[in-house]
Amino acid sequence: MRGNDRKQNRQQNRKQKGLSLGEIRDIAAAFPRAAVTGPAAARLMGLPTLEWVEAVDLRYLSGAKPGKQPKDPRVVYRSGSFRKDLVEEHNGVLTVHPIQVFFDIYRYYGRLDALVPMEHLRYYRKVSQEALLYWARSMLPRANGIRGFEGVVGWSAGTSQSALETIGRDAVLRAEIPEAHTFEFQVEVVFEDIFAQQRFASVDMMINGWLAVEFDGRIKSDGTYGDGVKVLLDQLDRQHEIQALGFSVVRAGWRDVVSGKLVRDLRRLLRAQPRAA
Repeated sequence: MRGNDRKQNRQQNRKQKGLSLGEIRDIAAAFPRAAVTGPAAARLMGLPTLEWVEAVDLRYLSGAKPGKQPKDPRVVYRSGSFRKDLVEEHNGVLTVHPIQVFFDIYRYYGRLDALVPMEHLRYYRKVSQEALLYWARSMLPRANGIRGFEGVVGWSAGTSQSALETIGRDAVLRAEIPEAHTFEFQVEVVFEDIFAQQRFASVDMMINGWLAVEFDGRIKSDGTYGDGVKVLLDQLDRQHEIQALGFSVVRAGWRDVVSGKLVRDLRRLLRAQPRAA
């Protein structure tokens, strides 16, 4: 699913749980002569996906072309050559190499779907853009879509800590806002709290050196980082301190990014408060 159809159904899809890690393993176990690729493989590797995983993509280890698709709607065979010597094991399941996983996600699901696990790998496992490009050029077949995929690798960043930050960064940069001259990510800001103690905050995105953007995913208030109310109050306190230093702060959630509201808000603020970059 692509384009407007994806946007219209994204919220509905997020209400569904998709396949659990255990279900992915069980499905893969029924196909011992195949390796998992696509979003299911990303999950097995501990990488996030943009959408819930609804099917397990498989590639025959023999390289044979798949005949009829299996009757199980949760299984999809993918054809095409791949490096069998690069097959790995994750969570007790055979998968293709991460670069093949990203390429297959890009071809069959979309560029944003590929960017989300790719940028997670880059940030949390310190994989450079140069390493990804080397993998792409040395490990992937020269198949349809390879040039576009290499462009996605070149576009990827090593600063996104969440799927929301990935799609937020992508939306803002692709909007090409004329008034936005400089972009910085994970910018450290130093301030004093109410007890005059020096504290440090990492701002997700800084535009023109004064407009701070914070991406607020559900994970920040769902208890993952402690009591949700305390986390929210700490965030608001930090925001007030950052604003006291002269920065403007915009907070954005999933709906703000996907609907385009974030980009509209940034355009409005940058036009209303022009400052030197």
